[in-house]
Amino acid sequence: MKRPTGPKARPGTLASDEARRAAVAVLQVMAGELRPSEASARLSLSVNRYYQLEARALEAMVEALEPRARGRRRGRDFELEKLRKAKTRAEHEATRFQALLRVSQRALALSAPTPGAGGSKDKPPLHGGRKARRARVRARTVISTLSGAGATMPATPPVPQGTPDATPPATSGGPS
Repeated sequence: MKRPTGPKARPGTLASDEARRAAVAVLQVMAGELRPSEASARLSLSVNRYYQLEARALEAMVEALEPRARGRRRGRDFELEKLRKAKTRAEHEATRFQALLRVSQRALALSAPTPGAGGSKDKPPLHGGRKARRARVRARTVISTLSGAGATMPATPPVPQGTPDATPPATSGGPS
C-alpha cells in the first residue's frame, strides 16, 4: 500500500523551525529521553516557561483529538442563503393565500374589507405590539393643581404649638 504524500502526510511541515524544535523537545520529555531542565536549556527558555509551553501543547493535542462533526460542513453563507430562500417561499405562499381569499370572497359574493374600516383594531400596532399612549404633559396638570389649590392655602405653613418657633397666643385685655 502506498503512503500518502504532501503536507497532510508529514505533520508540522507548515510550522516554523522554532515551533518544530519546541514540539520535538516536548515529545522527548514526555518519552523520557530528556529532562524538563535539559529541554528548556535547548529551547533557551526558563523551566517555568517550558512547563507553560508543554501545557499549551497538551491542550492543543487534546483539542485536535476532539471528535469532528460528520458530513459536509456548512458555513454562515449557506445558512444565510437557506433563510433567504425560506423568506421568498413564505412571501410567495402569503401572496397565494391572499389570492385564494379574494377568489373565495368573490365566489361567496362577500365584499372585501376596506383598509382602515373597523376602527383602530385593524391598524397595526405602532410600538412593537403595544397600544400607543396619548401624549400627556404632566407639568400642566401639576401647575393647574397647584394654582387651583394656591388660593386656599396660606402663604406660610402653620407652625405647630409647642415648638421653639411658635409665638404665644395673643390675649385681649393686655397684661394681667
